[in-house]
Amino acid sequence: MRPHNLKACFFFLFLLAMASLQAQTTFRGLMRKADQLYETNAFAPAVDVYRQALEKDATDPDALGKLAECYRLLNRLDEAEATYLKLIRGRKYQDRQLLLYAHSLKGLGRYDEAKVYYQSYAKVNPTVGNQYAQSCDFAKTNLNIPTAYTVSSERINSTSSDFGPAFMNDQLIFTSLRTEGQIFSSTKSSLYSSGMGSDGSLQSAIVVRPGISDFSIGPASFSSDGRSAATTKNNFTPGVRQIPGTGLDLSIILADVNFNGSWYNERTFPNNDTKGKTGFPCLTPDGNALFFASDRDGGFGGWDLYISYKEVNNWTKPINLGPAVNTPGDEITPYFDGVNLYFASDYHLGFGGFDVFIAEQGEGRWLKSTNLGQPVNSSADDYGMILDSYRNFGYMVSNRGGGVGMEDIYRVSKGGSNVGVNPGTNPGTNPGTGNPNTGTGRTRIKVFSGSDGMALPNASVDLTNCMRGSSNYILLTDAQGYIDLPVGAGTECEVIIRADGYMQLRGALSAYFSPNRDIEIPLTKAGEEYYGRVVNSNTREFVPNVQIAARNTYTGNITRTSSDYSGNYVLSLSRNTPYTITYTVQNFNEETRSINVLNGTDRTVLGVLNMVPLGNGGWNPNPGTGNTGNTGNTGNIGNTGGQLERAGFAIQVSAVTGQPDLSKFSNLRSIASVYAKNEGGKNKIKVGNFPTREEAQRQLDNVKRMGYTGAFIVTDDGVSLGGAVAPPITTNPPVTNPPLTNTGGRFMIQLGAYRDLRSFNGSKLAGMGTIMDRPRQDLTIKLLCCYSSAAEAFNALTRVQQAGFSGAFVVEDLNGQLVRAK
Repeated sequence: MRPHNLKACFFFLFLLAMASLQAQTTFRGLMRKADQLYETNAFAPAVDVYRQALEKDATDPDALGKLAECYRLLNRLDEAEATYLKLIRGRKYQDRQLLLYAHSLKGLGRYDEAKVYYQSYAKVNPTVGNQYAQSCDFAKTNLNIPTAYTVSSERINSTSSDFGPAFMNDQLIFTSLRTEGQIFSSTKSSLYSSGMGSDGSLQSAIVVRPGISDFSIGPASFSSDGRSAATTKNNFTPGVRQIPGTGLDLSIILADVNFNGSWYNERTFPNNDTKGKTGFPCLTPDGNALFFASDRDGGFGGWDLYISYKEVNNWTKPINLGPAVNTPGDEITPYFDGVNLYFASDYHLGFGGFDVFIAEQGEGRWLKSTNLGQPVNSSADDYGMILDSYRNFGYMVSNRGGGVGMEDIYRVSKGGSNVGVNPGTNPGTNPGTGNPNTGTGRTRIKVFSGSDGMALPNASVDLTNCMRGSSNYILLTDAQGYIDLPVGAGTECEVIIRADGYMQLRGALSAYFSPNRDIEIPLTKAGEEYYGRVVNSNTREFVPNVQIAARNTYTGNITRTSSDYSGNYVLSLSRNTPYTITYTVQNFNEETRSINVLNGTDRTVLGVLNMVPLGNGGWNPNPGTGNTGNTGNTGNIGNTGGQLERAGFAIQVSAVTGQPDLSKFSNLRSIASVYAKNEGGKNKIKVGNFPTREEAQRQLDNVKRMGYTGAFIVTDDGVSLGGAVAPPITTNPPVTNPPLTNTGGRFMIQLGAYRDLRSFNGSKLAGMGTIMDRPRQDLTIKLLCCYSSAAEAFNALTRVQQAGFSGAFVVEDLNGQLVRAK
């Protein structure tokens, strides 16, 4: 070979080597740049660099795997699935990438394909792989099953991320990464406020200036009085899913809120974890406990849910909610309304990434968690659920398709279809119209107004506890107030009845079954409830299960109820109307009496009725006392010195010297009777009594949740009728969370909250109305009562403010909760 040809050959080989080296250096440089972005959770810019790197080497497993994961965390699941598939077909994937590929398929609703890859992953991790494979079966089984919920998008959503809905009085507070109204970087989230319509529709949003604007905040949570706040210091990034695995760095901040809405006394939640992350706070309605999510050590998996209780100026050590709620996966966004706990999980059997669940509690612990079904849940991420159980609407967050931005807020309305979202169940639309237990044909429930007998259409009948294998099984009454009952006589379960403007009814369904007759359930209209008690005339013991029928003398309509184990009952009666009331129970003489309700101001007009045992010859062991109540409007309440002696248990909530003011404990009447007994020189305030310690213990938890954290159980022989006794409020079924007794309507004017009642001077309000007290922790809320409409209350508000109560405002008593009226 000639020398110049040899030199040319060497030069050509050198160029090839340099080109190859330059290409490799470029690929490595691109990967270093992309990895730096990936490690700092800058997934969107990392996508562009990884794609440039793959143009140099289209099969590199590291680049393919990280690009696929960027797509998944950006919720670009179509691109994530295609990229993971390339990686898996190249057979150079990691075991976890098989799981992430299956997650992407499930997020696209491709459940059959996802199940195949979950089962493949189960060969590596049987627990996790099989759980998610079962989740695919669950999703397929429960697709398109009617539920009690409808979901609609809200107009407040922006093209950015909107999330973290929270109730605060009549406002919805939410978090957004939008830039409108902001003075800082668009990468920081802030709080916005929107007024809520009666149906949950939202008004235009305005930015909230809580005074914590130097970093990104939200979601937030507020106590029911709006005076306590908890919020999250976050690092949410526009376009990135708000889920674990995206580098979340969260901590909780506490603050107090003035009446004008400004925040003060900002402080760090003492249970923030120095090693892990803590966020998604939810204050209980009384502000004395905080639910939150954290990935701290010692949990069941990734992020778990915890609760911490407020003790004076400190918070107790967090308590894990346990395995019925927490899983090896992630649980976030708790919301507790005082009864129900809603949360999101990516591990419980569900339809997509995160699903919304409701947790059931009992015996002082969480028992099980139930998926809320579609359309609340989808194949996407659904979380951040809040629900007003009185008005049956709420809000949630989802990144499902068809939204305006990355995350959107959706309104959730709870209606009257049945729900069944458990593995292998499909109850249909209105199953079981016959009576399978008796063979006598269908059984129906009729819901009607207890005072006038009018049928109540669209009343919700919650049969969840009656339908094994279903959740949120709710039916709506038809135009005549009926539903067909899908269970037969003898069924032992709890039923909950609700209707607009009426007090919720909760109790044993079996108590209403009668042979060959529809089940008739009267509801008590707010403001028409009257309380009574039945006792044995010989022994002074309470008489339970007395069948009570009140006949309206004008119309002939009959409303029925029965006494509970404490002899208490509630009747729904109309004002200025005479009634004939009959009391019937086995082993006692039937009693009949007449009353006239007159103007309705005396809620205790029914008083205490003595029932004479059979064979007693009508003898009354307390001559001169007579039966109680306003018999023909001339009688007086008797039994003034009697003692209801029945061994049992009570819950002691307070002890005072001097004459007790039981009106301060009126909210406890939703549990049982509230009374005072003089023992050891002090008047001890008690709730009860209960026939067993187990029942008292169950109610003790409810009492503590209502703010009486120092309450405890005592043995007790009952209520002294000669002493101070708050009117009973429970019937069978017992009424839960009734409004405070008032004299005209559910609208009131809140004058202020007082720690020292000597600071209150109501002399200038003389003639304007009745002043009532409502206890709230260590404060007393002063209310001017009562108005039949919001317009009437607002008309009076001007005079009240001119009388010196400039901060007064109108409130509405909704099932025992005061809500600021618009």
